[in-house]
Amino acid sequence: MRKEELESRIDALLQVDEGGTPVMDGNEIITGTLSLLSLAYGANGTQTKDFEATHADIRRKWGGGIVSHGLKDAVGRLKMLKAELAAGLIGNIESVAYGSILGDFLGLSRKALAESNDGSKNVAAVLAAALYEDTIRRLASLNSLPHEEKLETVIGQLKDAKIIQGATVSVANSYLSFRNKALHADFSNIDRPEVQRAPSASTFRSSAEIRATRDIE
Repeated sequence: MRKEELESRIDALLQVDEGGTPVMDGNEIITGTLSLLSLAYGANGTQTKDFEATHADIRRKWGGGIVSHGLKDAVGRLKMLKAELAAGLIGNIESVAYGSILGDFLGLSRKALAESNDGSKNVAAVLAAALYEDTIRRLASLNSLPHEEKLETVIGQLKDAKIIQGATVSVANSYLSFRNKALHADFSNIDRPEVQRAPSASTFRSSAEIRATRDIE
């Protein structure tokens, strides 16, 4: 969801009739507010968590009166979100959403690796390799670099554009072989320590934040 789409959804939720009464149902406004906060700040963002905590507290205190008591808070947060979007204070929404997905994916890999059998090691290897490749390709996409089939070429593009630099480039290149073995099921040549050392999204995070997390256009 881009800036214009987000703003349009906010306007729809904030719409009132001639008498100043919200057009949408109160529950829809509250639920919609949570969805938009998650998109803008991330599901684990401070603003999102604060909204959830506030409305959990309202449910405990007021029970059936949650809509009437929670609506004012939701409307206030929607107006704040709209103002921050207009001021350019919120970064690329796609990056925020993708970060949450990467975290879930990495968690699955670590869970599989925690088991001691070869099957779980192989699953963890495939997940880690896919995460490694998708992170690199997403960095290229977020920075509007032309599509390339070979991952090695993509890494070169990121290096030339100074999106990844120094030791990060070496790490990206060093795990090309691991990626190839994992995604081509050459598991006999992959050991558990190699999977444990596989780079995660956080390896490239500083570069991504500098170059990929831009203001919304």
